Amino acid sequence: MILDFMLRTRSEREMNEALLESGLLKMKVMEGEEVFYWGPGVEIDYIGQIPDILDEDGYVQKRGDSGYHANLRTSFELTAEQLSSLPIVTPTPTTPYRVFF
Repeated sequence: MILDFMLRTRSEREMNEALLESGLLKMKVMEGEEVFYWGPGVEIDYIGQIPDILDEDGYVQKRGDSGYHANLRTSFELTAEQLSSLPIVTPTPTTPYRVFF
């Protein structure tokens, strides 16, 4: 079973804090630097801010989003606690900026 979630926060730091709280992201300090990683069955695609979509003349066709975005994929069901700690975008966008293949 593959489950995909689209996440949105105000910043990368908030995204990492939510993912750490859910237990899906881990952090360790190596040589004084924070290193983030995830375990088996978890993939995270950090997107960041979504830019405006412009036409060939440079006019905005679709506004971007200044929030910080990430896609989360798991190969297992999440607990209710994990789901409640994640900033899941609802409703799911009908034309997402980027998805897993």
